[in-house]
Amino acid sequence: MYPTALEEHRRVSTDRDITVVLLPGLHGTGRLFEPLASTLSGQVPTQVIAYPPNERLSIAACARFVASQLPKGRIVLLAESFSGLVALTLLAWGTPSIEAVVFCGSFAEPPRRWLLRLALLVPNVGWLIRWTPKFLLRGVCFGAPVSREQLTLLRAAVQEVPSAMLTHRLRLVSTTRFSTETPFEVPCCYLRGRQDHFVPLRAARWFERHFKRFTLEEVEGPHFVLQTNPAACARLITGIVKDIES
Repeated sequence: MYPTALEEHRRVSTDRDITVVLLPGLHGTGRLFEPLASTLSGQVPTQVIAYPPNERLSIAACARFVASQLPKGRIVLLAESFSGLVALTLLAWGTPSIEAVVFCGSFAEPPRRWLLRLALLVPNVGWLIRWTPKFLLRGVCFGAPVSREQLTLLRAAVQEVPSAMLTHRLRLVSTTRFSTETPFEVPCCYLRGRQDHFVPLRAARWFERHFKRFTLEEVEGPHFVLQTNPAACARLITGIVKDIES
């Protein structure tokens, strides 16, 4: 087991409850879910699944790890960024307990190829994020005014992960193209920050074409919208849970 810093936010659920399972972005930790989990606390049961920090897993291996950690009962899966590829793999395997999926800033094909190529040229991505001046992080990662706490949270999450692991996952993103001939039946909500500079709007169109039940929701915020606008994101998530329950 790989415990997360968010276990205190998890409420005990029964097989009849719907648990919102949160899968992290490129960093692979649960730390960046703290603002969202705090907002969801007391509203719906939640569970964060963090990836092993020192194992260079493939997308399929990540999916197998997640499958082994899923709670019993009904699930709404929230996949942030990198984890969209993992969630798609789980759906392709036919994981029956997943009743809806929220893709947040996710992609099925490499987004911004030039940016990915540039990032892979950096020998130590983690070090760069840790020591980049705050004004550059605001502009590049958030694209909007953010608090000191949000910047500190990002740096802390990156410090938990070896730089080689970040590079490994960047390489997976740059080389993976998910394909399927059969549209998915499970309801899909694509959640996007309107100021997302990392993942373009066209990434959402792939999900629109490959899910029979698709909705696009845009809220104010950058790529890290779950961290910068957790209240709006939590309202959308709880709304999806209530729709399924009713």
